[in-house]
Amino acid sequence: MKNSGKNKIILVSSIPDSLVLFRGNLIKSLINLNFEVHALAPNLTKSRYFLDKINSYGAIAHDIPLKSSLISPVNDILLLIRLSKLFLQIKPDIVLSYNIKPVVFGTLVARIFRVKKIYAIITGVGFYFTDQKNKSFKKIFIKKIITVLYKISFKILDKIFFQNKDDLNLFKKNFNISQKKSILINGSGVDVSYYKFSQLPKKMSFLMISRLIKSKGIVEYLEAAKIIKSKYPLIKFHLVGYIDDNVDSISRNLLEEFIQKEIIVFYGKINDVRQKIIDSKVYVLPSYREGTPRSVLEAMSIGRPIISTDVPGCKETVFNEINGFKIRSKSVKDLVSAMEKMINLPNDQLQKMGIQSRRIAETKFDDNIINRKIIQNINL
Repeated sequence: MKNSGKNKIILVSSIPDSLVLFRGNLIKSLINLNFEVHALAPNLTKSRYFLDKINSYGAIAHDIPLKSSLISPVNDILLLIRLSKLFLQIKPDIVLSYNIKPVVFGTLVARIFRVKKIYAIITGVGFYFTDQKNKSFKKIFIKKIITVLYKISFKILDKIFFQNKDDLNLFKKNFNISQKKSILINGSGVDVSYYKFSQLPKKMSFLMISRLIKSKGIVEYLEAAKIIKSKYPLIKFHLVGYIDDNVDSISRNLLEEFIQKEIIVFYGKINDVRQKIIDSKVYVLPSYREGTPRSVLEAMSIGRPIISTDVPGCKETVFNEINGFKIRSKSVKDLVSAMEKMINLPNDQLQKMGIQSRRIAETKFDDNIINRKIIQNINL
């Protein structure tokens, strides 16, 4: 690869969609600042939609053989080899990684190839740290491996971005991260000009957008929908998402059961979720813990009342009875109660909640503000 004379930055992710949906404006901002941007993720070039988006920004897409949720010696060796070849070819000045495996492997390879500046974004603590009930040997073993690899990576990193105060304090305490290295940002942010405000539809309906993993609260959403439908049969429950290879994923059979019984309307994976949010009256995310939930920010920007949990990442997005309701994590009872409150609220009160959601999105979670902070801290 010829030297362009630009500073080169590599972004490494385990989820190809996120490079467009979550980091698209960051990539565009970096390119506008004359960076040469390389985006790395599994199967990134195999999706025409995301490849075209990356190319339209002026960035360069690369595939990496990464399985986000499984520890596989063979796959991990292949990942290290691929990353090494790309780093040797690109010769980056900066590396910015997010998600567990990209942070660990991207950071280690960056150190091997003596990259000038190495950064990471911690987007959440992950399944192995949030599921306290599962005490299996495999889970404990994997958690210990992740902890050791994190400790090594955090010593190498120049700066680490955290998406909420709870995660920042937790990681600082457990991994002895200095204050100087720790940067707090309000999640990935949301493009408030893309997710435009929209008036609420007349009919009550609920929407959840998520990977279909238990720690997102998908089981609670399904169970609450079943209870509410038995009492209010005309109310629709919409679900956008997909089942991946995550160890925490729900079974296909469970999903099919709720689809067949017409408890939920399932749309699968959708690249542009704006219309689904516009068509729904209330947005729901009963997650167990988040960095900052992007789907909630999108719904807030469009002006939807929110039901979410009083846990790190989610609690920062909901001001109780102002733009929605906070509920206890893992509580179907609380979720049903919050849904009934939404059903019984006058439309003008729901509209006021939606307006407050939009205001919070604009003042606190605008991705222009967040991207500026990231760029200020990664400049050479």
